[in-house]
Amino acid sequence: MHSFSMLLEKCKCASLRRTIQAVGVVFALLLISVPVFSQVNLGRINGTVTDQTGGVVSGAMVTVLDVARGVPRVLTTDDAGTYSAPALIPGAYTVRFESKGFSTVERKDVQVGVGEEIRVDVTLQPGEQTQLVTVTGEMPEVNTTNAELGGVINNQVITDLPVEGRTFLALANYRRAS
Repeated sequence: MHSFSMLLEKCKCASLRRTIQAVGVVFALLLISVPVFSQVNLGRINGTVTDQTGGVVSGAMVTVLDVARGVPRVLTTDDAGTYSAPALIPGAYTVRFESKGFSTVERKDVQVGVGEEIRVDVTLQPGEQTQLVTVTGEMPEVNTTNAELGGVINNQVITDLPVEGRTFLALANYRRAS
């Protein structure tokens, strides 16, 4: 009788251990998948800052301003003159470039869409920092950084979805099926 109770105790312990391991694995998978889902509906602006000779400008201050919300994000270019502003809410942005000994350059109306990676490269001209050069013109429609496809869907398409599961993931599956 005594050996039976010890055997039963070992079984409970092994079962408990397997349960704890399974919960740990599920928790780890959830932690790993959170960044993947958070990137789905956001965009990115990146690029390179150079001078008039084509040399990179490291340490330049890049300010990415969300026009609708008035929220700035200040970045600094690295040793290769590159910068990256990830996890941007879709909308219009103004990107401002400043560096000592160069004129300030501003790119207005940079449109960031869902899942888009917009490249804004700029060449700084020598001058005083009090000078402001505003670059106007169309941004290129070609995305040279990746081959992913994306687009904007109007409100009527979302409204016409069946009520159950009216999420952006359901919309993606609905669009593929039709």
